[in-house]
Amino acid sequence: MEVVDLLNSLYKSEKLEFRQFLEDRNRRHQVRNLDLLNQIEKGNSEQLKKEIGANAFGVLKKRLKDALLDFIGTRKEVQQTKEEQKLSKWIQLGKHCLDFGYPKDGLTYLLKAEGLALELDQFWYLNEIYHLLIEHSDLEFIPNQEALFQKHQENQMRYNQQENMNLVYARIKKKFREAEYEGKEVDLEEIIQKSYADLEISDAIGFSLKSLHQLCYLADVYGATTLNYYHADQFFEKHIPEDLFTLYRNEQSWKYLIEMGLSLTNIYFRKRDLNQANHFLKELERVRERLKGFQTEEQQSRFLVLQSLVYNFSGKSDQAIQVLAQNTSNEFPHYLIQAMIQFQQGEYKAVRSLLAQMNHSDKYYIPRFGIEMVMRKNMLEILLFLELQDPDYVESRIQSFLNRFRLELQKNKYANVLEFLSLIRYVNQYPEVISSEEFAVKVNASLTWKPSEMEDIFFISFYAWLKCKMTKEPLYETTLKLIAIKS
Repeated sequence: MEVVDLLNSLYKSEKLEFRQFLEDRNRRHQVRNLDLLNQIEKGNSEQLKKEIGANAFGVLKKRLKDALLDFIGTRKEVQQTKEEQKLSKWIQLGKHCLDFGYPKDGLTYLLKAEGLALELDQFWYLNEIYHLLIEHSDLEFIPNQEALFQKHQENQMRYNQQENMNLVYARIKKKFREAEYEGKEVDLEEIIQKSYADLEISDAIGFSLKSLHQLCYLADVYGATTLNYYHADQFFEKHIPEDLFTLYRNEQSWKYLIEMGLSLTNIYFRKRDLNQANHFLKELERVRERLKGFQTEEQQSRFLVLQSLVYNFSGKSDQAIQVLAQNTSNEFPHYLIQAMIQFQQGEYKAVRSLLAQMNHSDKYYIPRFGIEMVMRKNMLEILLFLELQDPDYVESRIQSFLNRFRLELQKNKYANVLEFLSLIRYVNQYPEVISSEEFAVKVNASLTWKPSEMEDIFFISFYAWLKCKMTKEPLYETTLKLIAIKS
């Protein structure tokens, strides 16, 4: 991985932290590593290479990369929750006191750590605590030895079950691959039930907050992988208590709740259950208020995107734009969602400007934001230039799309994308036919529809453009009508 790739993996706030990290480590204010960082951010590092020579540039680049890797590694350590920091501190203090002849104090610290670790389901920490207590269980201050053995065995069993959850996740991910590349159906509930039985995972572990958080994430990934969000929530929904977001009070739990809330909001949004998506957005806002902000810039970014989407498809496009204005990261998803909203309002000049700001290549965006989002950006651009009546450019963009995503478009889940582009190409060549009865018949014959309640909200949004041209109604109103149809 090159330095530029590592830098691009950081958020804006993290880049500022890295710059400060470099300045703190430098002995002089004017040093070459900051010069190189500046030139890379400007896309002009070759100029510095000419100035100092290829060998010196190579050494400098390696030093900057090493510093960047140190920063990323150190930052991950700092990102421990307060509870995890407490646990580490109490265990170290307990060990120190036991090793240096203060067993009573050592026991006090380890018992405090045990209580917190039990509250957080931190089985790895509990293993360490019980190992220390058993090691010193011959001392008179240490509790009943047999009881300690029993605790250790029970915790080891829970720890092994937690570790086995990783095997469950691996099985699910493999099934996702099969669903994507071989067109196989995936019954997530069946996979989970069979895996839990095979690996002897209890419901207490299999549907703990930590596991539910991971299952929600995997369900979201499943929806994105298969473009089928309709069944994504059903295998775990019954295990989520109604008071989930008020049950937990520690920072570690809030971390899981934020990620769960974001995944659940996205799942319900994509399956067009806007009331439920809005419910989870409100729960997330309550957690954010307790924490005085989200824990990462990425979480804040995802929250704003989802909030703006729910507003927009609830008929509140003005509020959706206001939400996006709160964003400070200037990221691709924000630009794309704002461009979509303003396109639905017929603000083509603003859309063109926003698309121009997404000035990296598709190859750059795909690993960061996924191929589906990049496809949506390209399709939006095609529709924009159709509206701007530039048929030659539209044709070139369609052909470019077909060439660039040729392998992806062979998958069953993108069959309607191919048909949609074929219809768009036809409209581009023969614009006068779009409101004819013959074209309506052609559209109905070309597109393969799922049951209406299973159709994805974004595909409906693109189809709405065709529909509004056929019926000569406003795009936004047409979009809202179509996504409201559930049967």
